[in-house]
Amino acid sequence: MFDFSDFLTEHKIKEKLAKDGLYSEPKKFIIRNENIEFTPGFVRNVEHQGVSMDIEFQVKKFFELDGVLEGVIDYQNKVLNSPPGEYKNFVNGSSWKSIIQKYEGQICIPAFLYNDDFQIDDKKGPHSSVNSLSAFYYTFPTLPPHVNSKLDSVFPAMIVKATDVKEYGVTSPLQCLIKVFLQLEIQGINIFENLENSKQIKVVLCKVLEIISAYIAFVATEKHLICLSTV
Repeated sequence: MFDFSDFLTEHKIKEKLAKDGLYSEPKKFIIRNENIEFTPGFVRNVEHQGVSMDIEFQVKKFFELDGVLEGVIDYQNKVLNSPPGEYKNFVNGSSWKSIIQKYEGQICIPAFLYNDDFQIDDKKGPHSSVNSLSAFYYTFPTLPPHVNSKLDSVFPAMIVKATDVKEYGVTSPLQCLIKVFLQLEIQGINIFENLENSKQIKVVLCKVLEIISAYIAFVATEKHLICLSTV
């Protein structure tokens, strides 16, 4: 177990975790720059920023956990080779079959991206305050059911202020995220199962989902393609 007694500051804890390969610093990005006149004659440039996680680091660490990659590959193949109607999964559909045609013989894993607001320590709900945060998450639909149902199989990708999303839209955050996922798809990422053996996987962003209130609504495919084309 990690002993925190020798690390009394956040900086030292981060430093130790990074040294052990367990932490990667999130990065800030600019959503919009604007000049705001606070008082007559006093104008100040204000940067609206978001924070992006190191998604490549997260993916690599997750799939290098004991049995995770093997479990995903086995379950994905099981679903793909099952009789029609036995499993309902994204990889059963025509969209996925079309995607993997260009990556024949390679390990491709689909990913879904979605967005939801949250508010820290506010009993009124995530949409009730100007301090609400809008978080983007991703997950893998071909994780085995006993894993896919757990919260630790949902990964934070980005956090921005909900007010910035409402005022300026999701174009800037989505462009940043899609660029990362395109890199994971095109270049792939090497997963080391042990010190000697590695496998290259391609993580393919297939769906952008949106959580609204208590239900999940699928964003239209056309909107997803527009987002991809703006990168």
